[in-house]
Amino acid sequence: MDWAVQGKPGQYFAVFDTVNAEHAAGLTDQIEANGHILCIQDRLDSPPVPAFDKALSIHEVALNALHWLGSERQWQEFCRAGEQLLAMVAQERLSLPPPHIEPVSELPAALELTTTLDRPLKTVIDTRYLPNKE
Repeated sequence: MDWAVQGKPGQYFAVFDTVNAEHAAGLTDQIEANGHILCIQDRLDSPPVPAFDKALSIHEVALNALHWLGSERQWQEFCRAGEQLLAMVAQERLSLPPPHIEPVSELPAALELTTTLDRPLKTVIDTRYLPNKE
């Protein structure tokens, strides 16, 4: 049995499913109202819950939509970018900015920074101290 299915209903704000659409739909009971379901390996062609029920946000994550629709130019750019990335890794020139860890109360300010800074920023929002809703 899947670990998430064993949890109590509505205990997660978001679920990332990497199996398939059927599996993702089976996890929606575990998501709280106004939560999110993100499908990585498949897509939900129809809402997994009734309208006006939990009001889940459904996200399709197309890691590389070029497979069916990409032009020759897009594939060339994609391959060139991948080669450059691998070269940087091999030359140990790939560096990432350190993550900024913020409490959930700082989420609005953190989101604002992602739209105003002209440099890469990785922000992690610490949700361990959310107010208890029960």
